[in-house]
Amino acid sequence: MAGEMRQEWTWRDIFRSIGLAFSFSRLLVGFFGLALMVVTDTLLAWAGYEVTQAGQGLTAGAVESPWLVWTGTELFWYIRVVVLGYLFLGTAVAIAYGVKGELLDGEGAGAKESIGFALKKIGTIFWTPVIFWIYIAIMAFCGIIWFLLGLIPVVGPSLAAAGWFFVFLFSILAAMGFLAFLFSFFLAPPIIATRQEGALDAVLDTIDLMRGKGAFWVSLLVLVAAMLLGRVFLGTTFQTTYKVAEMTMGKNFTETVKCLPKQIQPRSGTFFYRARMFWPGQEWAPRMALGSGQWADLAPNRSGMTRYVVGGWWLGIMILIVTGFAISFTLGAFVSAATLTYLIVREEEEFLEPVSVEPPAPTKEPTKEPAKEEKQESEKKEEKEEKKPAAKKSKRKSKKEPKKE
Repeated sequence: MAGEMRQEWTWRDIFRSIGLAFSFSRLLVGFFGLALMVVTDTLLAWAGYEVTQAGQGLTAGAVESPWLVWTGTELFWYIRVVVLGYLFLGTAVAIAYGVKGELLDGEGAGAKESIGFALKKIGTIFWTPVIFWIYIAIMAFCGIIWFLLGLIPVVGPSLAAAGWFFVFLFSILAAMGFLAFLFSFFLAPPIIATRQEGALDAVLDTIDLMRGKGAFWVSLLVLVAAMLLGRVFLGTTFQTTYKVAEMTMGKNFTETVKCLPKQIQPRSGTFFYRARMFWPGQEWAPRMALGSGQWADLAPNRSGMTRYVVGGWWLGIMILIVTGFAISFTLGAFVSAATLTYLIVREEEEFLEPVSVEPPAPTKEPTKEPAKEEKQESEKKEEKEEKKPAAKKSKRKSKKEPKKE
């Protein structure tokens, strides 16, 4: 019986990420995570806009409370980035857990099990970016301290000038920490899903794999490929289907598109405004507005015949659902490629080299039972004991016989 060979991961396996992203359970997990991100981003953008409006006051162009304006535009923007970053990591960890199961165990986890795993690892997900930023803050402080020495009277400028090398060194270290933090969005989810250990292990593993082996450059290539997949391939496919529908349906489709409900379309001022490229006639939509202060009230829906209004709502809901699954597919392909990259470059030999697992050699069955062997040994001992006195008697007789003669 030939030995079984474990999977040998190579770079050509990266192309399997497209097929792995087609799993319905992972599409469902991505769809749920994206829906949560869209709702959260919309609510935070609206809250920031309301705070900004309260700070500007009723008079046009007047600013009654600069602090409120800063809170609505700047602080809420950072809050949105942090919350969306964590939601992205949680969604990616859930998807990576399913991909890992299919690659290593032959059967991927379901949507419920994947989401449950991400919730169980919420502490690891939370602390992984925090540890990176603690490192960045320490390196930045070590660099800034030389500028603080420059405030010392008389010798301050000389000390600052002498320590300029250390300013440059710690600046480079802080910048590398920031790159590692960005890299963690690619590699941390598969690390958490595969190793299932703490945040420090995920951080150290990410930094270790960033030093070499090409994982960092692969992450850039995968990011570009995901953008092409979502923006060029899927976006163009959506617009092509709309053009075909317009050619076949004619006025009915045109009027239905005009009655699409604006309530469910991507809002200006949110990070998901670029998703308008999946809507009819919005392929080249303006860039997403990153500031919450650019939030705008919705324009009223276009009035039309009832059949077009109802058709517009149905078409809008269908576009919303299909768009969510399209973006979820792109996210799944990105995370699948990250998981395969981690399996390829990680240092453990069980994933790098094929190991021959030979079946255990069959043991020979004992020819004699232990009880029989013991019985035979006891019989031999008895025979020896019986032969000893007989031998002594024969010797005595042999000694006495010559005297009688």
